[in-house]
Amino acid sequence: MRYLSVFAFALLLTACGGGNATGNSGGSVSNKSCGGQSCGGDKTPAEPTAADKRQAVVDKMKTAIANLDGQAVLPLFQADEKDLVESRIVTEMKGMKDEGMKITVKSATIEEVDGKYFVTFEQTLDANGQPEDDKKKLRLLEVNGEWFLSFKK
Repeated sequence: MRYLSVFAFALLLTACGGGNATGNSGGSVSNKSCGGQSCGGDKTPAEPTAADKRQAVVDKMKTAIANLDGQAVLPLFQADEKDLVESRIVTEMKGMKDEGMKITVKSATIEEVDGKYFVTFEQTLDANGQPEDDKKKLRLLEVNGEWFLSFKK
């Protein structure tokens, strides 16, 4: 009976991936018992989905808007729109920052329309204590698996 309980305990440890000779009881050192595959203890992070990548671009833009950081906006657009971004966004943000304005991004909503993705930033501009609501809409484009903001419709 004593050997049966020791055997059952050893079997339980083996099934749970613990109690090996190296003292590692939190995962598997060898994946031989799982056919060379992970038994679940060695979880690798999943590859970000397209939705995750779109959201990451939107989050970076929200931060850049809130900080009035025009330079942080540049890498969020493709190179062929750099001049347009500099003349429209970077220059505008610099002027707003110089005037002491503040922007609060209330929301950033991603929507799909006919297979195209757009993001609408709802924000409040505060100039000298005079808040003003504003909306900006940009397109999200996928190029070689990477997502960018765009002025293209």
